[in-house]
Amino acid sequence: MEENRNSISKLTSNDTYFLDFNQRYLIDQEIYRIRKHGHNDYPVDFYRLDANDSLLDIIPWHWHKESELVFVISGCGEFRISEESFFIHKGQALFINSQAMHSFSIAPDNKCCSFIDIVFHPGYLIPQSQSSLFTKYISPIINATNLRGYILSEEELKNATSNLQISDIFEMNINETAGYELLTREFIIRIWLHVLEKTKINQQYLSNGKKAKFPLDEQRAKEAIQYIENHYMETITLDDIAESIHLSKSECCRCIKRCMNMTPFEYLLQFRIQKAAQILSNSKRSLSIAELASAVGFNSCSYFNKLFRKYMGCTPSQYKKRMRD
Repeated sequence: MEENRNSISKLTSNDTYFLDFNQRYLIDQEIYRIRKHGHNDYPVDFYRLDANDSLLDIIPWHWHKESELVFVISGCGEFRISEESFFIHKGQALFINSQAMHSFSIAPDNKCCSFIDIVFHPGYLIPQSQSSLFTKYISPIINATNLRGYILSEEELKNATSNLQISDIFEMNINETAGYELLTREFIIRIWLHVLEKTKINQQYLSNGKKAKFPLDEQRAKEAIQYIENHYMETITLDDIAESIHLSKSECCRCIKRCMNMTPFEYLLQFRIQKAAQILSNSKRSLSIAELASAVGFNSCSYFNKLFRKYMGCTPSQYKKRMRD
């Protein structure tokens, strides 16, 4: 637990990105599919992110089997969940359902956004062995294809949590205050029940036939992301990406655009630059621009430099210096 909270453990290529609370930048940006958050007895992890337009202003598309609660403590962030956009302001929270594809960026006209993130396994709230309660309270949410995200207002949070503050829960987990696991569980359960009640998932909400707009697009987008993740260092064409999800080039572009609001090639370029930033953050030796560009799949140094400045707001050498500072 100590390693998870106060520093970032080294992750394998199948793990997701993790955020260092102190350094305020992206440590690793892999798509998450395997790593368990927390541990078996306490499958809950807390993260704090202070995103700003000079270091980190995006979190790339990813998904995981855990659910997620995001509490914005300053600024405003845009969270995209599949084809929907959610603008979350200070004092509000966002529930993100299990398996939902999502990404983050600072909202337009904002310079920064700070939030506390709780990633938890729904089975922690009610073990699946208690099948009747799990079926009654947990399954309706995690199985609802129409529920990707839900915004909780400041007033809703206050009422749902009986004035328990996310900052207090966060500090309890950092300091391992006596009973922090139980109080965290109570805090999450209160919010879970509020979402369940407000969306009426366990009653008429599922019976009205409402479904996610593009569930097949989301699955194909996940497969395309996985292909890009596995081959970004190689020469990749749109034909390759389209073939990996068994679509024509035009339909592949339409599918990804509907789901992620960008083309497959735009995502590939963005992912490569994020990987380059990760290498700069973690590498103990100085790499030439040519070495760095080649390592993430670029043949042209000038094109790599241009894109790095576009996405990161600075040159690779300036970024390296900021990381040192």
